[in-house]
Amino acid sequence: MIETKNQNQKIITSVLKILVKNILSVTTLILLLVIFSSCEVKKPFSLVLLPDTQTYSNKYPEIFMAQMEWISENTEDIQFVLHQGDITNDNTDREWQNALLAIQQIDGRVPIAFI
Repeated sequence: MIETKNQNQKIITSVLKILVKNILSVTTLILLLVIFSSCEVKKPFSLVLLPDTQTYSNKYPEIFMAQMEWISENTEDIQFVLHQGDITNDNTDREWQNALLAIQQIDGRVPIAFI
């Protein structure tokens, strides 16, 4: 009985974390849309959405580097980068170093937010 209660608590906690994450994502996107819709736009622009990069930071840093390099080379049309989800998988120094090297390519060139 106690084990089932603990399992149920873990499930409820996981579901709540997912709900909060999704609510924050939707709220952030709505806020961005409101901000961008209230601005005078003289030409079309792009909003880059980066989904979970934890696998790239962990096993395929060259893919993360290539993504950020592409963004860096196309900053004329990109107004904002929104990183959604986990940056690292196991929170190791190596993963954070890989992520930092990739993200530094756009530092100061295009705004980025992490949700």
